[in-house]
Amino acid sequence: MAYEYMNWWLSGWPGAFIARQGYYISNPQRSSSYLEQSEWDYWYNGKPAGQPLKGPDGNISVQRGQVRSGKAIRIALVMSPYGIPPCQPTIIPCKNGMNL
Repeated sequence: MAYEYMNWWLSGWPGAFIARQGYYISNPQRSSSYLEQSEWDYWYNGKPAGQPLKGPDGNISVQRGQVRSGKAIRIALVMSPYGIPPCQPTIIPCKNGMNL
């Protein structure tokens, strides 16, 4: 049962759902097919909203032109010699001098 839940949680739909609340999931690539391109660009690429975006409740939560305060997510996973990703993402410097 636990594996079924974990597989569902990582399937993509839950990641898209929480993205619309401003949260990230560990495997965003699976969520991309559940988000419109304008949502992906806003939530993950840090671009201005190309159109009004709905939240998980179906109401408009982001106005056209609005920019996400957290900017784009920039996570690089560095593989260990054993091919296992680390538990923590590698910190990447952003253009504005802040690190993610």
